[in-house]
Amino acid sequence: MAKSVTAHLERAGAALEAGSPGAALDALLQAWRLVPHDATARLVCALGRRVRPAALDGTGARTRAADWDRRASERQAADLTLLLDELLLTSAQATALRLEALTAWPPDPRFAEAALRFYRSPPFSTFGQRVFWDTLEALLALGPAPTLAAELDQLELPPDLGVVRESARAVALASSAHFPAGAPPLRRADRALCESMVRFCGASDPARAALTEQEFLDRIYAAERSNEARLVYADWLQERGDPRGEFIALQCRTRRSPREEELLRLHAKKWLGPLGAVVQLSGLAFERGFPVAGQLVGTVSELRRVAGHAAWATFRKLDVSRVPSHEPAVEQMVVGLSKRGIVITGLGGAPHLAGSIERGGRSAVEEDLALSLLEGVDDDYDDA
Repeated sequence: MAKSVTAHLERAGAALEAGSPGAALDALLQAWRLVPHDATARLVCALGRRVRPAALDGTGARTRAADWDRRASERQAADLTLLLDELLLTSAQATALRLEALTAWPPDPRFAEAALRFYRSPPFSTFGQRVFWDTLEALLALGPAPTLAAELDQLELPPDLGVVRESARAVALASSAHFPAGAPPLRRADRALCESMVRFCGASDPARAALTEQEFLDRIYAAERSNEARLVYADWLQERGDPRGEFIALQCRTRRSPREEELLRLHAKKWLGPLGAVVQLSGLAFERGFPVAGQLVGTVSELRRVAGHAAWATFRKLDVSRVPSHEPAVEQMVVGLSKRGIVITGLGGAPHLAGSIERGGRSAVEEDLALSLLEGVDDDYDDA
């Protein structure tokens, strides 16, 4: 078996060197099916994104659904990442039928990767939608991943997601039972072969891997109009199973998906980051994965803490009708946000703040002082 794994990994490496990622993916899958090691699984998942078709064919929902069904029936390895990305429909029953179509596929670590994403960010959460989770469990049982049990055990699902918690527990138990001794080992030489392919698969681009999350965000804030930095960040997040990566990728597409609203319902507060303390969720709008409009709330101290935060770079509109605008620190903050190009609304009850914004930030007191100083200068010149 070890020799067979080595042969498949060598074939994958040669295919990558020759510029044939599709052939490399097939060889890596053969190696993973013999020894389902995490090193090979990561390469499969990363290479799957590289060879993934850009989109389903067609512009209408019915045409795209027909293309999804066709690709699912043809069982081409290069299509699976796209099929999993486009799996979710508005109903649990319809989505379960798609999952059932995938049970005809041979085992693939991308099933576990997608499942972990669904458990972290559940698309269906009521017991009436259990058919989705039951079908997902059946799919995972056909090709279990040895690391899935440990990853599911680390999830902290809230009590109101009972059906999701039960399903995650069942999958974790099944995975542990299938691999009682843990993940099967991979020979040192085979691990070295896997490491040699990392740069070709994009599993861990050295330049990208060296970046911190804040550095990704800084690049996005510095080039706010561009999608490129956002999609690189989305890939980095998806490699780590973070649902925000999926959300950014979805919102950067031209057509909308009901999945966006589901993800926002679950994660909007978290994705606001430090701004979550001063931006109300009601009326909050996201575009291309980042907040663009909302209502400012919070205490003076909370507002002061985030007044100059870089995350305001993606905002275009803010309602300030609920903040203590008479406070100098709040006035200074709102004027500063206005100077950054954010449209300030809700000024009907704060004419002094509207005036300060019009004057470019100088308060009425400062205006009076400046005027008196100018008058004093004029008097001196007259006396002269």
